[in-house]
Amino acid sequence: MLRRTPWVLALALPLFAAGVARALPPPACDNSDGANLIANPIYILAADTQVPMLKALGKQLRAQAAPVTLVYIPSGSCTNLANMYQGKYVVSGAGGGPYYIPADPAFDPVSSPVPSCAIPAGGLQPDLAISIVFPDQTDCPTAGTRPSTIAAFPGPVQAFVFAVPRMSSQVAITAEEAYLVFGFGANDPTKLVAPWSDPNFLYGRPVTKGTMISIGANIGVPAGKWQLLAANKIDQSSVMASTLIGHNADGNADKSLGILGAEIYDQSSNRAMLKSLAFRAFKQYHAFWPDSTPTSFDKQNLRDGHYTLWSYVQYLAAVDGSGVPSKPAVKSLIDLLVGNAVTTNPPFEPLDVEIANGLVPACAMSVQRTSEGGDLSLYSAPEPCGCYYDAKVPSGSTTCSACTDSSTCGTGMCRHGYCEAR
Repeated sequence: MLRRTPWVLALALPLFAAGVARALPPPACDNSDGANLIANPIYILAADTQVPMLKALGKQLRAQAAPVTLVYIPSGSCTNLANMYQGKYVVSGAGGGPYYIPADPAFDPVSSPVPSCAIPAGGLQPDLAISIVFPDQTDCPTAGTRPSTIAAFPGPVQAFVFAVPRMSSQVAITAEEAYLVFGFGANDPTKLVAPWSDPNFLYGRPVTKGTMISIGANIGVPAGKWQLLAANKIDQSSVMASTLIGHNADGNADKSLGILGAEIYDQSSNRAMLKSLAFRAFKQYHAFWPDSTPTSFDKQNLRDGHYTLWSYVQYLAAVDGSGVPSKPAVKSLIDLLVGNAVTTNPPFEPLDVEIANGLVPACAMSVQRTSEGGDLSLYSAPEPCGCYYDAKVPSGSTTCSACTDSSTCGTGMCRHGYCEAR
């Protein structure tokens, strides 16, 4: 026994040490604990549908010669606005956080866990709020009045979808059907339409969430009027997806109906187990998917105005008297996100990050709108990128000519390596 004691101790010590390492508290978000893990932080109040894009962009920014760390708290759009207006950087809802993008080159934005940090006792001021609906009191009445020192910068377009389990036989939904299903739901099941006639399988989000606000504006049911069972108001998009996926195996696939941001739906693991429904808006004669086909990623029907379930991603930040973001690092980040010219070192294309994560840069759009669920009008981007977008989406292609400068583009312009019309 005595001879085995050193061996037992030698085995126990590493296990004890590993246990201690796992129990260590997260570093302070401002590095005040000396951990030095979070270089040049930007504190973001993020709509949870934007988290995949933030993780991918955050990895690129940590690799810059002058690294920047994105530190984010995922929550609802209206909650983000309210906290931004009040200067509060706090955890709201079930999303947890704050989370920060690490410097580790092995960090995978899709599959790696994101480390958390702790807000110091003195608190932190948010640098940026992200909303996926128009930041107004019509759509976010609880947010309060926006201070004159905070401005909104519209960015790329986000699509929303009605989603069902892959085993569902349903392929489309009309605005009239959605109005009845979510406008009456648990309050008056007699007005529901088959097969979505059981309130136990109808899912939405809390009233502060942009996905429900935007879809609600398109079907005539404001977010506060959705009639859902309390247990079916799902806080996080990832939980919505997993809940719907679970009904593939329990015989309730046809009864089940939920809502998702396209960025979440477009993730390969979700597309494999879910279907987005084609949507026929009020006064339309046909239903359309956001993409040209159920399996493509080109968002063609959204970009040309056939598919109406979409809104702009809005970035809100403190600005100076000229309307320019007060913090240079925040201005640079907003420039990256809204498509302004930026210089990166090492170089990377910000459009690639948005496109790969299901967003449509405004420069690839042919229509626009000025209110949530509002009428569409034609849009002509000053510096179009539709050719580049078509080429970069998964399994995408373009008929545009490749170019290195405008000399080969006739009357057009060479942009992002392709001849655009202007």
